[in-house]
Amino acid sequence: MKCATAAEMRAMDQRAVHAHGISETELMQRAAQAMLDALCAHYGRTCRYGIFCGCGNNGGDGYALGELMADAGMSLTICARDGQLSPGAAVYAERAAEKGVRIAGMDQADEVIADSDVLVDALFGTGISREMSGADAALADRLNESGKPVAAVDIPSGMHADGEWMSAHTVKAELTVTFVCLKEAMLRLPQREWCGKIEVRPIGMPPAAVQCADPAIVLDDERVRAMLPRRMPHSHKGTYGRVLLIAGSLNMSGAPRLCAQAILRAGAGLLTCMIPAGIHDIVASAIPEAMYRPLAMDENGQIAISALPQPEQLRGFDLIVIGNGMGRGSSTRAAVQLALDSGVPCILDGDALYEAGMHGLLPTHRDSALIVTPHLRELEYLSGIPLSQISRDPRQCALTLAQRYPYLCVAAKDDFTWIVQGSRQAVNITGNDGLAKGGSGDVLCGIIAGLYAQGRQAFESACAGVYLHAAAARHLAAHCDTMSILPHELSECLGSVCASLRRQRP
Repeated sequence: MKCATAAEMRAMDQRAVHAHGISETELMQRAAQAMLDALCAHYGRTCRYGIFCGCGNNGGDGYALGELMADAGMSLTICARDGQLSPGAAVYAERAAEKGVRIAGMDQADEVIADSDVLVDALFGTGISREMSGADAALADRLNESGKPVAAVDIPSGMHADGEWMSAHTVKAELTVTFVCLKEAMLRLPQREWCGKIEVRPIGMPPAAVQCADPAIVLDDERVRAMLPRRMPHSHKGTYGRVLLIAGSLNMSGAPRLCAQAILRAGAGLLTCMIPAGIHDIVASAIPEAMYRPLAMDENGQIAISALPQPEQLRGFDLIVIGNGMGRGSSTRAAVQLALDSGVPCILDGDALYEAGMHGLLPTHRDSALIVTPHLRELEYLSGIPLSQISRDPRQCALTLAQRYPYLCVAAKDDFTWIVQGSRQAVNITGNDGLAKGGSGDVLCGIIAGLYAQGRQAFESACAGVYLHAAAARHLAAHCDTMSILPHELSECLGSVCASLRRQRP
């Protein structure tokens, strides 16, 4: 499954028409058939349907649906919005009338609502470019107040397809049947709540047309299963990577513990922890499987700059993870610069993101992988884009950052997490509020690191790590209330989650 913007969907349609010879009316017919199948599955064939049709192609889908229902002997009335119909809508409006479908005007909307069991919203779809007003707004309000189930064709009317805004008079659907791809608005709140149950139905769009538009991948079991590292029977600890974790401060021993545990649980073969000497005993007793290089502390309880190793001492590692619980300031800034200068692949998290962003440490070019795992405030530090803008469109801001630094893989954490590297995009829409707890980000960072260490690429490691992190939260929620989930438990159940995924392998 993929997620697309309105522009990407238009590109797919144009590609299907001009490169593959599928007419616009054929696409409408296919969408109408998909809608009919979904309605019959949810509400049955014996219900009375009221279809509210606009003048554009979304209305055309509604008129085509009416024709198919008439052919199937189903009970329906079309309520038609006034105005000039698009060419495709005009074709199916005429065909529906020829089949004897009753087509009422909007002045009869109340009557159609009263006489129907299920209401179908085919007013505007993804083509809307302004907020609902006047008669359109009044109709949306009447649909919402009717107490009848409402099924939206492609997207509820009044909702901008890319989630940039939502009309105060948006139709609230019980069921939304969307075609080919999820629309970006469906991945945002509160828009997702107004879509009700979302079903993505295929309409035979040629794969080449979809690939041409390059929509974002929506992560699921099948895709992530293919991203999991393969373990070999004849292997050893060195086979699965050497990871260096530079983390922690005197008052933040939990972050390196959580991250280290996740690195090892996710499969890394060897882990070395460079941590302040003052927390060595605490971390080492909790994670005996790791090796340790305790470093002298400064007066702030952070790793002293003078204790940091030379860049060449880092080059025996396959990956450096840095930032978790280190604190802000010159010490962390020097450590981040050291890691970036080493040429070793890196993951920046926590305080490393602040220092890298606020002090412009990200290099213009880099030959090795660099993964960053920012929440929205940290994304502001890295990108320089105001938080208010990032909150409205985290995907675009992640894309902007990834385009500025082509080597960079960004996992931008919000209600949904966007993973972007170059032109590649993926989104994770799973998880739960059990992840809203300090330390969850350290676990995520560790999972990504453990996967990368085993020979995966940056984008695949970030995608799989984000998904497994959310899957672990879902696994725990099956046995307890989400408020009780602790971050270390995410790592502890990672094995069960991965085993379940691998068992599904065809």
